[in-house]
Amino acid sequence: MLAMEKCAHEKRKGIRMSSGMEKKSLQTLVPQYKILSDSLLVLLARKMVKKFKWEKSIRKFMEKMLVKACGSSGNIVHMVLDSGCRFEFPAKDRVWRRFVSRNRYSFEADLYYVLDSFRGMSCSFFDVGSNYGYWSVIALHMGWKNVTAVEASSSNFFWLHRNARLNGEQIIALHRAIYSRDGQKVGFSGEAEHDQRHITTQQKAAEFVETITLDTLVSRYAPEGPVVIKLDVEGAEILALQGARELLLHRDVLLAYEDLPRDASHAPSRFILQHPDWRVYAIVHERDDIMKHDMKLYRARNIDDVERLKELKFSKNFYATSSRSSFHESLDRMALNI
Repeated sequence: MLAMEKCAHEKRKGIRMSSGMEKKSLQTLVPQYKILSDSLLVLLARKMVKKFKWEKSIRKFMEKMLVKACGSSGNIVHMVLDSGCRFEFPAKDRVWRRFVSRNRYSFEADLYYVLDSFRGMSCSFFDVGSNYGYWSVIALHMGWKNVTAVEASSSNFFWLHRNARLNGEQIIALHRAIYSRDGQKVGFSGEAEHDQRHITTQQKAAEFVETITLDTLVSRYAPEGPVVIKLDVEGAEILALQGARELLLHRDVLLAYEDLPRDASHAPSRFILQHPDWRVYAIVHERDDIMKHDMKLYRARNIDDVERLKELKFSKNFYATSSRSSFHESLDRMALNI
């Protein structure tokens, strides 16, 4: 408890906390990329952002200009990573247009850090709740060969499938909803922003989607070997984990999942910590940190630790693995005690 209070005090004072993780590393957690587009406005915005050094003021101006000009446009942005992997999105998209309007932008830098830490492993990657497939593209960028993406929203799946084709069909794209049972039909919302759509009641459903469990998904598309799962299912984590009994008991898995700050019950982390040999971790860093040495990894040994970590971190991501897995030794070596 005292250690956590000290960390919080140092954070308020703006003092960098030291750790054993990548000390003095200068490597950024930003994929190197260039922007292509049919829109002159998008290209002009990108040039201005790269030219001027006052990033925050230019960023705000560019974002306002892009919102006004591209709010209802059909322009498409092509993002080309230095590995040759590609990611496309509509210019009007409020989430992904930040890659245009910011000079150095890392979407969920903590998740990028964790995936990058295991870049050299021969893993299968599952992007569950993949949205347009950004993390699937990043997995390819990091050299992982067996990549499967699952998305329930039809409108999101359009872009996921497009990005899978754009990368030579190296991504297996599935239009399914992750659930506690296979072969069900569940309602899926359509009223929220595309990155916030979720399983809902039949009365509010915009569409119905067939379900698949994590157990079935992994056994079908990665029958053996280590597995990394990014689980982003907008509040349906418990339903997803209920369909992962064999996975949690017998497979070599690293699970990246969301435990939202507003969830006072800490339900996903509580579910995972009920398994005695499973361990939960979280990364604490400032919102604009994009350097490896800024990432501070902590192990949460119980629900009280999870609650304290939520008070320190702005990210909603947590990470879990079994003490039997090939991931836990590296995570334990990097982790700080609370």
